[in-house]
Amino acid sequence: MFKLDIEVPAYAIVYGKRDLRKALRAIGAIVARKARSLIRSSKESKPGLPPVSRTGALASSIKVRPSKTGDSVSVKDTKFYALFLEKGAVGGGGRKRTGRNKRGTPTTKRVLEPRPFLSVALEQTQAMIRAKLEQAVQNSITGGTK
Repeated sequence: MFKLDIEVPAYAIVYGKRDLRKALRAIGAIVARKARSLIRSSKESKPGLPPVSRTGALASSIKVRPSKTGDSVSVKDTKFYALFLEKGAVGGGGRKRTGRNKRGTPTTKRVLEPRPFLSVALEQTQAMIRAKLEQAVQNSITGGTK
């Protein structure tokens, strides 16, 4: 998970959320843009690397949605297989006891190793996120020193 600590000077804080909301929307767009570029620039779909773009559907399905209150933003990929690519998956293998399918043919488990793209985009933009949020918080503070 991503943890963020922001230092704010000692003030009698009166805080406006307008700049923070604007910064969160911009941050969501930056992370989404980076994730799309990782997918589109990937040459091979190897485990540990972002997936290759074949039709463009995965990259184009990345959406940025601010919360109703404006206090948060989510960057999601709406394709059902995006989570399987991001985290990996194990499937198949038939029945647990026999390892054979209904016709009696031996089966093996299929393993999809992770091909992260959203988490990598978040990691690579972390410094920019921190800077934008710190600036937004500092612009939103009014009041005198304690």
